[in-house]
Amino acid sequence: MQPSSPLLAALRTATAPHHRRTEAVIPILDPTLDLVGYATVLRRMLDVLGPLEAALDDVLAAAALPWVDPAIDWRARHKAPLLARDLAALAARGVVPAADDASGTAAWRGEHTPWPDDGAAAVGALYVLEGATLGGQVVLRRVAPRLGLVEATGAAFYTGYGARTGAMWQSFAATVAAWETTHAAEAPAVIAGACRTFDRLTARFAA
Repeated sequence: MQPSSPLLAALRTATAPHHRRTEAVIPILDPTLDLVGYATVLRRMLDVLGPLEAALDDVLAAAALPWVDPAIDWRARHKAPLLARDLAALAARGVVPAADDASGTAAWRGEHTPWPDDGAAAVGALYVLEGATLGGQVVLRRVAPRLGLVEATGAAFYTGYGARTGAMWQSFAATVAAWETTHAAEAPAVIAGACRTFDRLTARFAA
């Protein structure tokens, strides 16, 4: 879906190299990926999104940004609970993530303090999260059938909003467009926040 605001267009262009680097280290579309590898991807995603969404809860409430409005329903956009649900479903079948290299994981955790910490960075992080939900539909079509997964058995995260995914993106895009009319000067900080979000994912998967 095409960006519907100058800020979204700028985000798409500026984050493209960060996006590519992130995609390069997440092996979700690797045709050799098995259930253990899939569970490992989910666990690493949760390592990033759990703290990120907790920080977003605080920032969105404190900054009085429009994403706390019921029409946008930020709480319904949380992905960490879906990741936890998928990991529990896989664990019930005896599928657990592969062990990480202890030193690499420790280094990654030590470098990643709670963030985002302001409204502009939050908008950038939300752009990455909502865009990833769109991309998850590709994963759902290509990976879930091969691994024998459906929403209830380990594919809730990539199912995202299901049939509402397109509408949820459009409501997000409309909110960005409305927000930027009075916050245009914050565009560079928003872009920096989006790039940093991609970089956090890259760092976790490269650890």
